[in-house]
Amino acid sequence: MRRIHPAIPLAAFLFLSAGLFIAVPNALRFAFPALAALTAIVLFRQSRTVYIQFCFWLWFLSPLVRRLVDFRTEFVATSPLLLAPFFAASISGVVLFRNLRTLAQRQNAGAIPFACALGGIAFGTLYGLTRYAPADVARGVVNWIAPLLFAFFLYQESLGQPDRYLRFRAAVTRTLIGGTLALGIYGIFQFFLLLPWDEAWMSGLKNYAFGQPQRLEVRVFSTMNAPATFASYLMAGLLLVFAVLTESDAHEPRRQRLVAILAAPVGLLALALTTSRSLWLGLVFGILYLAFTLPSRGRVRVVASVLLTLVVAGIATQAPGIKQVVTARLRSFSSGASDISASARISGHTDALAHLASEPLGEGMGSTDADHATDGSDDRLGPHDSTLLELLYALGGPGTLLYAGGLAFGLLRIFFPRRATPTDPIAYALRAILFAFFAQSLLTSIMVGVPGFLVWTCLALALAAIDQRHTDHRQLRYA
Repeated sequence: MRRIHPAIPLAAFLFLSAGLFIAVPNALRFAFPALAALTAIVLFRQSRTVYIQFCFWLWFLSPLVRRLVDFRTEFVATSPLLLAPFFAASISGVVLFRNLRTLAQRQNAGAIPFACALGGIAFGTLYGLTRYAPADVARGVVNWIAPLLFAFFLYQESLGQPDRYLRFRAAVTRTLIGGTLALGIYGIFQFFLLLPWDEAWMSGLKNYAFGQPQRLEVRVFSTMNAPATFASYLMAGLLLVFAVLTESDAHEPRRQRLVAILAAPVGLLALALTTSRSLWLGLVFGILYLAFTLPSRGRVRVVASVLLTLVVAGIATQAPGIKQVVTARLRSFSSGASDISASARISGHTDALAHLASEPLGEGMGSTDADHATDGSDDRLGPHDSTLLELLYALGGPGTLLYAGGLAFGLLRIFFPRRATPTDPIAYALRAILFAFFAQSLLTSIMVGVPGFLVWTCLALALAAIDQRHTDHRQLRYA
């Protein structure tokens, strides 16, 4: 294939999408995923780093495009447009098919988490087909498999390629930090002046967990499709931001440091406006991990960066409207009041585990949406509110043992490595993100959708850093 500049397919994607939106917006619901997939194929062949960034921005912006299309036409509860990031990320599955043998090779221990996760998903899929319609199962499979395929591509193509690993890691870092600033600004703007397409979507959705569809009363979700989803992204982005701010100017591009400085208070304020308590706790866990594991100089810098950000964001929270929302949510930690309280979570886990004890094979892929979907009026725990329940319902006992066993193996290799690993702040930030997500895994589901994409991406990059063969890890310090 003749090499072309990545800007050409990106421009074509934007031009065609904009044209369809103006001329036939209804068609964009189906055309947008197809255009995203075609663009991803071209970018994957032409520039892996641009492909990585393209996939991230699709995760970030596709829900906003969906709302704009609905605003111009009519609200639809389920839109195929949201398949765009799943299709684009799944294009990288070609790397898995080319390297299936590596999954069974003993010397390639870093591939074990991917092999086990694939085995668990395969079990849940086969069992799900005996109970649910193929369309329901397929929707569940795409949700689980796309983050895994993308992560395996990052891992496999980084092995023994330190320069490529650094390019991949730099692409992820730039996108997460830049997105934290851009999406954070949109989120803050959304709180003070709820835009018509966001208001119309909230009114059609009738999900009271999002707050009320009016200014100063919305739980911020920015360009994404839920406050918790947006908060999970901000949590990861802020941990990378704080890591970049601990590095000296000589080792980080000046533009990236400037974006990080701006993104820190903006992202933290937007995270506060999501009022997602579990992700607040996750960020605290991640910061504590950085503070206790970074070298002494890095600890001082990360603490200073966090304190300065808290001061700036704290001043902003005194603005009318923000103070009441954040204060009320903070008080709920002691009062136990929340959308799903601590007592509801405990009883929900107890009831679900008692039910699953009679179904050791679980209910199969597709069950979480077909039989256990919840909405904002529910004061009960659903599978999407807990990683453990999501695993057990969709993958069953055998599938969960495979999937969770592979994850545990990968996390042990990352947090307790047997060989030298990179010691730069970004490497610590990747581990902090994983620590933050898994620390609150019983409070939300972290293995599917945007959270799953982030978890598997960080896991893949962290494993790739460990498994760089015959490489002096001093070469891997800076992205």
